[in-house]
Amino acid sequence: SIVSFLLLSPLIKSNNSRLEKPLLIVAKDNSQSLIAKTDSNELKKQLENFTDQLNSKLEDKFNFRNYTFDATLNESDEIDFKGKQTNIGKLFSSIDERHGSENIGAIILMSDGNYNAGSNPIYSSERVKAPIFSILLGDTIQQKDLLISSLNYNK
Repeated sequence: SIVSFLLLSPLIKSNNSRLEKPLLIVAKDNSQSLIAKTDSNELKKQLENFTDQLNSKLEDKFNFRNYTFDATLNESDEIDFKGKQTNIGKLFSSIDERHGSENIGAIILMSDGNYNAGSNPIYSSERVKAPIFSILLGDTIQQKDLLISSLNYNK
């Protein structure tokens, strides 16, 4: 009976499963435009408090990745507000490159929304297949680049 059983070529299936928490990406703007109208120390404290509260409440449900961005994406939680450019499009493309094959639960984007480099973030965000939650910081009003205060002309 053992020989006849082996002649039938039994197929043995083995399933291995692993439970993995989704990834929660927290991206903080590190550009100078955030502190144009606000105190940098106060804003830094608020960002740290928010990140700590978020981490303590959701650490059992998510794996956290903290990033700062200006012209590039940095895997760091230190903010110094010294970035000269804000490239939100590069943020999304870098997240897609680094974590495209992972289970991204959500992206929390903390920025003033003013970008001065790269592509339009609306189109770049389509590459990332995860919900994006925006938290607006600083002064979100765009400043005018040029002002004509008076005009002199001949009649």
